[in-house]
Amino acid sequence: VFGRAIHSLAKIGEEIYFGAETDGLAVKSVNSSRTGFASFFFKSSFFLKYSKHSTSSTNDLSASTSCLMVFKSLSNLEKTVDKCKISLNVDEDRLMFQLQCRHGLVKTYNLTYFECENLQALFNTNDNQNSICTQSKLFAEVVSNFQPSVDELNITMLIDRVLIRNHVEDINGGGVVWGKMVMRLFECKRWRGYMGIISG
Repeated sequence: VFGRAIHSLAKIGEEIYFGAETDGLAVKSVNSSRTGFASFFFKSSFFLKYSKHSTSSTNDLSASTSCLMVFKSLSNLEKTVDKCKISLNVDEDRLMFQLQCRHGLVKTYNLTYFECENLQALFNTNDNQNSICTQSKLFAEVVSNFQPSVDELNITMLIDRVLIRNHVEDINGGGVVWGKMVMRLFECKRWRGYMGIISG
């Protein structure tokens, strides 16, 4: 689960932010234009053992998407890794990931990081005019219909359906390949559109 979260965040921004809190670990990312933000919060109960030193900084730690190296093959990790230990070596300025694999094999990754202010989304989700809530499986099926190289998807909410299209700027005036998916609102658990709040 943790590895999947890292992969998801790496698709959003070039930096992944780790914020240790007393009750869990926040892992976040923001895109370069600061228009897209995503965050996963892993409660302390998610981990076999979790501790945050009282002397630790309250700032976030930013590591580049090089931490993808640690979780590069998710299917292989699930089969071979028993435990993943994440720790901070303040003396050497390293964020350490230690994978304890089967047969006693231990893989250690020491990544550089820099300390930064806490990354937070400065918007109120209650002010959003449009929102969609459905199973992640449905969103995964929709996104899988687009090329992995697509950087941006546009979501347009209509009265009875949602249009998902890839955004392509035609710089050279040549032909552009673009795709469009239609998701009917009855497939969603609930949604709120500009026509008001509707439950599905």
